[in-house]
Amino acid sequence: MSKSPFLSLAGVGMITLATVTWCGHSAFAGGCDTSCPVGGILENDFCDSDPDPNGGCNENPVAYQDIGNLSAGDISVCGQVGRYPDAAGSANLDWFRFSLDSAAFVNISINMTGPGGVVPPDLAVFLIEGDDCVTQVTQYSAIITSCPFVVDSQTLGFALPPGNHVFILGNAAATSVTLCADVNYTATLHAVPGVYPECGDPLSGSCDTAHLGGGCDNFTCCENVCAFNPDCCLTEWDDFCVELAFDPSFGCGLFLYSCTEGLPGAPVNDCATAPTPVEIDTPIAVTNVNATTDGPPNGCSYGADVWFQLQLDGEGEVTITMEEDTTFDSTIAIYGLGDSPDFDPDLLPGLLIGCVDANGPGLEAAVLVGATPGYYLIQIGGFITGTPDTGTGTMDISFERVIYNTGTTNTVTFNGANTNLGWSSGCISAASPQRWAAQPFTVEAPDEPGTSAWQVYAIHAYGFVPAAPTVTEDLCWIIFNRNGTVAPADGDQVASGCVTLPTPTDYPGGPTGEDYRIDVDVTLQPGDYYLSVYGSNSLGDCATSPSNWAWFTNAPDGIPFFDNSNNPYMYRSATFPSPGFVLYQTAAVEPGTNGDPNHLYCSGFRIKGDAVASKGCPSCPDFDNSGTVDGADLGLLLGAWGPAVPGECYDIDMSGTVDGADLGLLLGAWGPCL
Repeated sequence: MSKSPFLSLAGVGMITLATVTWCGHSAFAGGCDTSCPVGGILENDFCDSDPDPNGGCNENPVAYQDIGNLSAGDISVCGQVGRYPDAAGSANLDWFRFSLDSAAFVNISINMTGPGGVVPPDLAVFLIEGDDCVTQVTQYSAIITSCPFVVDSQTLGFALPPGNHVFILGNAAATSVTLCADVNYTATLHAVPGVYPECGDPLSGSCDTAHLGGGCDNFTCCENVCAFNPDCCLTEWDDFCVELAFDPSFGCGLFLYSCTEGLPGAPVNDCATAPTPVEIDTPIAVTNVNATTDGPPNGCSYGADVWFQLQLDGEGEVTITMEEDTTFDSTIAIYGLGDSPDFDPDLLPGLLIGCVDANGPGLEAAVLVGATPGYYLIQIGGFITGTPDTGTGTMDISFERVIYNTGTTNTVTFNGANTNLGWSSGCISAASPQRWAAQPFTVEAPDEPGTSAWQVYAIHAYGFVPAAPTVTEDLCWIIFNRNGTVAPADGDQVASGCVTLPTPTDYPGGPTGEDYRIDVDVTLQPGDYYLSVYGSNSLGDCATSPSNWAWFTNAPDGIPFFDNSNNPYMYRSATFPSPGFVLYQTAAVEPGTNGDPNHLYCSGFRIKGDAVASKGCPSCPDFDNSGTVDGADLGLLLGAWGPAVPGECYDIDMSGTVDGADLGLLLGAWGPCL
């Protein structure tokens, strides 16, 4: 069981199963029988262990229950799963690790019953490739809807390589399932090895290259190709086998680049191998008239593509826009090349970051958040409506430094459905006139030479305005200094303000219209802070005219708080400053099955700023603004002796510590400030 309401997984996608016939264990033949078969492995916690011996990536250290080598035969596990019987009602998740000697399809059959012999709602199954909590990849996840519930990975078209992998059963919504002591399960894992032993062997050769001997190194690709043409495994992986491997219908994911440069009338950047260099804030003319199509499948419907290359020196956010003078319906795709502009065009599918249909001139841009220094390839194509649209236009590229980013928000399972849930923040009621949420963030020191702080100009907060009777006219913000895990207090405020409620825009990967940009002007030193964002209005009566802005939760890269039982909390107030912010248990919801359950229960936002050359402190260390550096300033400096506090100016040399060096600088400036 896991008491933490999030998993450490990646790439989860909900799959609705069609009817399948495989049944992994004879015990399932008689219906929904949860009795443990002979040789079945009992889970090692049964809803009463702390720490949890099969809590997986939610425990520190990681705690898998090892269940053996699946290549040696079927494995059955038996236990209880559901809601943990504590006041928080957090998740009970059972993490089982198994191994494979060779690549195989892994099928699962699950019998699960709750009170009354029915399948409880919101219980889920996960099948994970790998056992490293950071790099493991979710190959399958789903809500369990029937008994028996069958996962047929061969039909679904995925396999697991040799090595260790993870199987998880757990609840997806702690608010709507029964206690784990009331939910019993028996699950059987069954490995289906490939028909052709040559498939998946690294020594068999690459699937995209003809070679002597049969088979290739991609297990799923090889099995599919050889099922169509057995000679590809039994005799030789020849040119025809390679041709099949490049056919998208075989699921190999291979791409063979082809483009002829210098065709008459074609743009000079017609081929990905000859991109036109572009720069930030320098508009460039674009034409795809007479262009060929050489890009890979990328999720957008496009043709007649042209290519550009961009180099970035810092971390931040890139926005690529086709301006109003553009005469064709365009698509924009971005590929990451890394530290070098050189790349193998056959590998373009693996370099793809994403694409958008620009929907006409100036209507939408491709936004790359979290861009890092390096080289990028930009592909502009014509949207296909029968044939690719062609024309001319202007592309503009802008760049903004992002100094903190939680990543996009994701759904949670709430009342049995995947929901973009928000924490209410504003003047909610007469009893909660300042119901503000406070989320932690950290500002690192800038890496530009000669800079030491950030001039923040925008906060992007992700959320929505709830329906009437809410009246939300403004969106307000407060930044607090963060001192350890102490709740933010009135004296911790660094800066605050309000703006007229902005018109939201789409944040890539998140819900529609979730991104509210708040323009600010504040200098932040490197350090730890809280951010609060809340709705407000001028009516001043929470009882009859509440104001509310719901701050979306479940962001992947935020900073969580945990209690002694490893349950995450956030800070929330009812009134401020008294009693102010208190810890708020967020374990009442569970991760959505169509997102990554590793996402943290903190609100989503990003902060933009420019590196500045000073701390925003005056060159004269006149701390009390008397016009003279004197004994009063000396007393203030000595009172601040030790680690520097963000936002204060006593650390004159910006070393991070108020010490003798700062004392020497103050004494050197003794007297009137010039």
